[in-house]
Amino acid sequence: MTMKSHRFNTRGFTSLLTAAGFLLMALSGIVAYVVPHGRIAYWTDWSFLGLTKTDWGNVHIMASLLFLTAGAFHIYLNWRPLTSYIAGKKQEGLPQKKELAITSAVLVFFVLSAIHRIPPLSYFADLSESAKGSWVSREYEPPFGRAELLGLNSFCKKMDIPLDQAITELAAKGINAPDVSESLQDIGKRLKISPLQIYMVIKPLEAKEALAIVATSMTPQMVEEKFAGSGIGRKTFTEIASSVNLDTATVRTRLAAMSFEVKVDEPLKQAAERNGFQPIEFLKAVLIEGYKPQK
Repeated sequence: MTMKSHRFNTRGFTSLLTAAGFLLMALSGIVAYVVPHGRIAYWTDWSFLGLTKTDWGNVHIMASLLFLTAGAFHIYLNWRPLTSYIAGKKQEGLPQKKELAITSAVLVFFVLSAIHRIPPLSYFADLSESAKGSWVSREYEPPFGRAELLGLNSFCKKMDIPLDQAITELAAKGINAPDVSESLQDIGKRLKISPLQIYMVIKPLEAKEALAIVATSMTPQMVEEKFAGSGIGRKTFTEIASSVNLDTATVRTRLAAMSFEVKVDEPLKQAAERNGFQPIEFLKAVLIEGYKPQK
């Protein structure tokens, strides 16, 4: 009795590969739709199914590459049937003109909606922003943008934390940092903890005077150095005033003198953008008496 030899089915393999690429691309796309913003994801070492935000981004790129490559190969294998089909349609006079026109219009509408945020499709993008924003919490916010990329020594200097005390405190918690120039992100990867967890150990060491700046002695350059990239735009005027020993009444007076429309309980960024300024310039106007923000 002879056994039948099963030949490799190239067309079937290509179809399966195209479907696999599509499914993986769809899954990674859904994750990308709800993944937290980078500052939260990297600071908390966010992951889903064991993969980080960066991992999922790479998976999406590779899945797209797989889908496109398999799709191109699929067209190559079916080139003759495809050209015959197109030639046949040409002879028929392209009877599906209406369908083609509607398809083109839908495609253009989707592209324009993505660029100009046209309702109702813009609501889909807004929902993604809401999903990403739902991860944001005071508890998980980094003290400034990309804080996890700084070496321990630079991070401590930025946060006014004595480096020697930080090393001692971290060692007591089993977090060894023999190279103080090693970034918080790399330390976290090495010890399988997040940069946030490292920061929470040394946060109590922050110098109290660093949290109680005398606002009257600040200069525009000092404001830039202290607050640029620190996420200050998400804080309200009341919170900012409290952190620099400035009473809320003074903040109200300074803003009123420049005829700014603000509420002391709204975030700095929101108020600044509504009045046509960059948040850091708006902050200078709050902290420095007589300062006129630059547009």
